[in-house]
Amino acid sequence: MIGPTATEIEGESSAQGRGARRRSALSLGEIFALERQHLRDRGRSDSELRRRDREIGRALSRIGGEGSGNRRVLYRGWLRSLGGEAARDAARMEKAVAAAAMGLVLAGAISGGGTALGLLRYDGSTPINLLHFVGVFVVLQVLLLVAWIVALAAWRGGWRAPGAVTTVVGGTVHWVLRRGFEGERRDALRADLEWLRSVGGWYSAVERWSVARLGQIFGVSFNVGALAVAALLMATSDLAFAWRSTIDWRPEQIHGLLAAISVPWGSALPAAVPSLELVEASRHFRGTGAPALSPELMARWWSFLILALLCYGLVPRALTWWFSELGLRRALRWIDLDRGDFADLHDRLTLPLVETPGTDPNGDPSGREGLATDRKPIDEGRAWAIVWRDAPIDEARVEAIAGERLRWGIEKVLAAGGGTDANVDGEALGALDSIPKTMSLLLLAESFDPPTKELHKFLCDAAERLGPSRDLVVCLVELRDDGAWSPAEDSQIAIWRRALATLRLPRLRVVTRLDGKR
Repeated sequence: MIGPTATEIEGESSAQGRGARRRSALSLGEIFALERQHLRDRGRSDSELRRRDREIGRALSRIGGEGSGNRRVLYRGWLRSLGGEAARDAARMEKAVAAAAMGLVLAGAISGGGTALGLLRYDGSTPINLLHFVGVFVVLQVLLLVAWIVALAAWRGGWRAPGAVTTVVGGTVHWVLRRGFEGERRDALRADLEWLRSVGGWYSAVERWSVARLGQIFGVSFNVGALAVAALLMATSDLAFAWRSTIDWRPEQIHGLLAAISVPWGSALPAAVPSLELVEASRHFRGTGAPALSPELMARWWSFLILALLCYGLVPRALTWWFSELGLRRALRWIDLDRGDFADLHDRLTLPLVETPGTDPNGDPSGREGLATDRKPIDEGRAWAIVWRDAPIDEARVEAIAGERLRWGIEKVLAAGGGTDANVDGEALGALDSIPKTMSLLLLAESFDPPTKELHKFLCDAAERLGPSRDLVVCLVELRDDGAWSPAEDSQIAIWRRALATLRLPRLRVVTRLDGKR
């Protein structure tokens, strides 16, 4: 059931105006909703999806055609048109992210404040060891920040493998499935999980920056809590600070360390830099009582400690949080929306709904969209083609199908799937080593012959040669009794898609011809 009508969508679009273009990057919630909708659509027939999405595509194009040149706007409009579960998925994901951020804010503030409260605990007998404060809020924070930078730089989430978080969450869910569910429900959940895991690597950059952002939210709130508690205690209590250590540090060494820490504010606030006199006077040995320091000297300690917490805790964490926000926005903005299932969706929204006149009750009853062969092909890309298992189809027909279905021009046609002759596949794969970087790959196969292990291996080897940025399209055709080629049946398309989904090749998709009677 389609959600808002075209009139409602048009009203929303007019109200938003140019703002929709400014926020063309999809949000985390919208990405989640897209993936969940792909899961729900797996059980529907290809013809049903084409009718539903072509109707939405027509409605969106009547609004003004803005989405035709911007896939993000087009997919956002598609989600809004579906409404129902799709809208709830997006809202649920956004709420979950917001709840996680709020939980980290509270946890960070409580832990930061509690840490400061523990380090600044003073009962009047033994002065506070300022080296503990410096060690936790300066040295440890710097080390953790360096570790964060190294981990972020070393994060390697490839397109063939899910990122760290996806792997951990996926393993946990698998464990729960094995113990908490049985029968068809367990199998369905496992299938959904495998689908999501198969595209997990596609969002590795989003995952990377999302985790980084959440970590820095915790870091900022930790330092805000610590700073608030430290400032409150120093303003309302007569705290006594000193330094002591089992190691025989000389005052000159401690002074050098504290002077180096004070570099960020030393020239602007020299009074907040501990002097050698202050360091010498603040040395403490257990059992000797608190050092006798004047209020003026004590003021240098609290100002030094507050500024150290500010400069080495709050400010760096705020900067890294801001940097993570920019990284996440950039990752969302640069998500590749040409992946196989997204490309299928784009086709369903934009390509004509090809059926005989009168068979589409929600479409164009006059048949104005007509057959794909009635349209002059538009060359939107170049590709090589592979004819699988000696399908009786000549180069001219390969070029015609590629132009009609994908708007691709064919540069070269190869043969593969030689059965017992392994040299045929090897020669085809060897030729792919020289395929130009701008070329995609089209494999044409007869739909009646289900995909075999031989084809699985060939597609995996071909994908390795093409890399993650180029399309690998399997086009299914069916040879009729009269010798003409027709589109594959929905049941055959479903078999091929289920079988090839196990390869976890996000750029791989299965299509069929558009022309002919369904």
